[in-house]
Amino acid sequence: MNTLFDKIWDAHVVTTVEDGPTQLYIDRLYCHEVTSPQAFAGLRARGIKCFRPEKIYCMPDHNTPTHDQDKPIEDPVSKTQVDTLTKNAKDFGLTHFGMMDKRNGIIHVVGPERGLTLPGMTIVCGDSHTSTHGAMGAVAFGIGTSEVEMVLASQCILQSRPKTMRITVDGKPGEGVTAKDIALYMMSKMTTSGATGYFVEYAGEAPEHLYFFRSEVYTRKKDCVSTHHSETGLLCIRNMHIAVLNDARWRMYESSSRFPLEYAYICKGFKGSLSQLDKLFAIRQVILDSSLNDAFREKLIRECQLLKISYTDLSVQGSYSVVL
Repeated sequence: MNTLFDKIWDAHVVTTVEDGPTQLYIDRLYCHEVTSPQAFAGLRARGIKCFRPEKIYCMPDHNTPTHDQDKPIEDPVSKTQVDTLTKNAKDFGLTHFGMMDKRNGIIHVVGPERGLTLPGMTIVCGDSHTSTHGAMGAVAFGIGTSEVEMVLASQCILQSRPKTMRITVDGKPGEGVTAKDIALYMMSKMTTSGATGYFVEYAGEAPEHLYFFRSEVYTRKKDCVSTHHSETGLLCIRNMHIAVLNDARWRMYESSSRFPLEYAYICKGFKGSLSQLDKLFAIRQVILDSSLNDAFREKLIRECQLLKISYTDLSVQGSYSVVL
């Protein structure tokens, strides 16, 4: 059986060493500040450049402060690592999302957010969380520092072909059941080492009902958090009207009067324009979710400015809170 993993792996094989590893082409290398310094030092020692710098993205995300990032990093080791990554990216001509860059973040979140991680890719990075990019239909895995140097120098890696495993999960997840719940259940049956040495592919009805982006509206009263859903996308919370817009349905509607709307929450999947929405709703505030791609977000921002509608960009702010 030729699985998705097999198809991606086979499409990236450069050559196979007899009774040895495969030379695998790598579409994307992510570099952070912890596991890359020695790799770049190795390139300098050999007097070579990065083979395909446009395939490599660098950003500090491990030893970085979560707030006050405009101030100098106090820990000397962390500061050296972050500064070294900045210098290495500049010296080798690599894309760098540094501190205070609005594109900076957790490297394995930024990749999918920015469209750098795509289905069918091979992706590596010097840490164990790299496999999370598999959720995008990519073959992704963590590598060591010497292997980071190998990819920097050749855009390839020597890797033995792993075994594959398919796990089928039937049925539709109940309300509030997430991918993490399913993963924890599987680990309870297989143990945490049950898939060691395997690339796992998930099949069945359940995974098809799980969403990568969770663009949702929450309310919190003390320690109690509630999630609000509506089949129409329209919510009314304490007489406050909110529309969660994540599909094309509103392009089909017409109205002789505009419905008052405190918040229009525009998320990934929305098809249409603000000028169309403005004919249906009297919008006080637009919330632009971080799941939107950059080009579409910029288009919506221009429309907000043209229509004189206040807006908040969650790719910059992160979240939006209202005190009820």
